[in-house]
Amino acid sequence: MPETEIDVVLFDLGGVLVELEGPPVPAHWAGAVPEQELWDRWLTCPWVQRFERGGCDVQTFAAGFVEMWGLSVEPDVFTEHLRTWPRGLFPDAEALVLEVAERTRVGCLSNTNALHWDGQLDAERLRGFFPGAAFASHELGCVKPGREIYERALSELSMAPERVLFLDDSPRNVAGAESVGLHARCARGPAEARGALAEFGLVDE
Repeated sequence: MPETEIDVVLFDLGGVLVELEGPPVPAHWAGAVPEQELWDRWLTCPWVQRFERGGCDVQTFAAGFVEMWGLSVEPDVFTEHLRTWPRGLFPDAEALVLEVAERTRVGCLSNTNALHWDGQLDAERLRGFFPGAAFASHELGCVKPGREIYERALSELSMAPERVLFLDDSPRNVAGAESVGLHARCARGPAEARGALAEFGLVDE
């Protein structure tokens, strides 16, 4: 177990606490692109990053995204897919967060957008887990894995990076957090998150 005591655990949302319905774009809309390639393109797409920084509304995003990717659907069809992409909390997610909260402070740090932050399944319930420590990219105007978003969260928490544990399902975002000095682990779903938290003595194994 690391010697440094953890004072805050920051959870990513999609893929860690919130279940997603497959990749962000159905493969058959994008010309049968392999799933990992879809994810790589999504995570580095300028339109996605603009949307998740809060730089455009969903209609502008959908139109630009569909055109850039050459999707075989209209923007409104893509928007509806995006709206229902998050399926709500994983079955064990709430219990895990509440267990951690008995031992230390909890928060979230997520690349997200207004559509999901306010409208996804379990949105209000989810935000209620993290009073005063809910960091959403579209509200901050910056996205993971850039340094700024981690530094903004640390500043708002008034916390040294080595006192924070960050859990994310993307190795890119984990590396970004580590570059700022946070403890960070890659975790896909509550079971892997529990394993990482147990490493730091924050939950029972």
